[in-house]
Amino acid sequence: MTLFARACRPAFALLFALIALWPAAASAQEKMAACRPVETAVFQNRIHVRCETPVDKRFPFFAVSTVDPRSANRFLSVAETAQVTERFVMVDFDSNDTSGSAFGCGADNCRVARAILLIDEVPSACSIDSSARGCPGFCPSVNNNDISCPGYCD
Repeated sequence: MTLFARACRPAFALLFALIALWPAAASAQEKMAACRPVETAVFQNRIHVRCETPVDKRFPFFAVSTVDPRSANRFLSVAETAQVTERFVMVDFDSNDTSGSAFGCGADNCRVARAILLIDEVPSACSIDSSARGCPGFCPSVNNNDISCPGYCD
């Protein structure tokens, strides 16, 4: 064994251990999705918005906790403006994050909004439902079990 190999072995072992202990990035499903608010509600523990069309056919609600009143009020202001003016918002969220259940955002149909942006243009259908046929998320949503998906076997 060369001197270089002996000197580098501990460094590679440490690097491998750090990679193995690093939180799995694959579990995060952070994305931006379009939503046309049709309901904005204020509760003691949360503020939520209900979208006209559920995002990815699963999430009609996006919510924020009222623990930080300033942030919650900014979310409310943007959501109400969009609802009253019949405009869309883009909501940043993680589809795997169910932590909102702690403040009333149901794990089955609601996700925590990390950001909300008021937009002027009408978004594409894939911005609202990326799992629809012809959109990038369609094949993963049907486990490639469609003739249009790569790797489909009859």
